[in-house]
Amino acid sequence: MLKETGFIGIFSDTYSEMIILSIEEIIGYLYSMSVYTKNVIGEKYVIFENCIKEKLIKIKPENRFEFNYKCGYFLGKKG
Repeated sequence: MLKETGFIGIFSDTYSEMIILSIEEIIGYLYSMSVYTKNVIGEKYVIFENCIKEKLIKIKPENRFEFNYKCGYFLGKKG
């Protein structure tokens, strides 16, 4: 697709990193996604947050959730 739009010297790569998130950071991540914004959830966002906190603290009482975060990218120069 990049080539079709005139980009040259295109390359891509991926990387992964182990990250540790707290419940608050997980909730922040959910809010950063367009599906779970406070505007979408509306006035019930407190119920939403409390439900997530309640479920996750049962899984990890120490509030440390490890994830293998994977990311990839494509770079190119407009020709």
